[in-house]
Amino acid sequence: MAYSVVFTLPSVIRQLLQDSSDLAGVEILTGPRQIAGGKPSLAAQNFRATASRPITGGYRREAGTFMVYAHVEVSGAGEDAIDAAREDADGLLEAVSDVLDADYTIDGNVLHCDVTEVVEDDQGVTDAPAGHTFTAHVTVSFTADVRPGA
Repeated sequence: MAYSVVFTLPSVIRQLLQDSSDLAGVEILTGPRQIAGGKPSLAAQNFRATASRPITGGYRREAGTFMVYAHVEVSGAGEDAIDAAREDADGLLEAVSDVLDADYTIDGNVLHCDVTEVVEDDQGVTDAPAGHTFTAHVTVSFTADVRPGA
């Protein structure tokens, strides 16, 4: 195991999301990267943990968070386009929540995790083609027991 679970979780989260049939066709990222315009994406980022003193057996308890950002683009103008973009982002984040509800140990890497915050981050407009972008994220909180070097 890595020194901290924050170094293991990004690739595990990416794989769990890629394996979800509800997220077929969605670009799954673990960091910033340029992607084709118009394609919906999810980015698992900002992994952090606070460690406590070692507990029995050499394990260290970590309490942490990470965020999963949803980014969508839709064609059109006005409130209907904004509503469509918001609805698409909501659907992506609901699928993320469903994946984590189905495997709340994140493939055995944490004791448990929960979505603890939902945030609307940004709305924008695109010129070619005319449309709207929408970004939102969920914060996921977790607790893990880590045995460094094991």
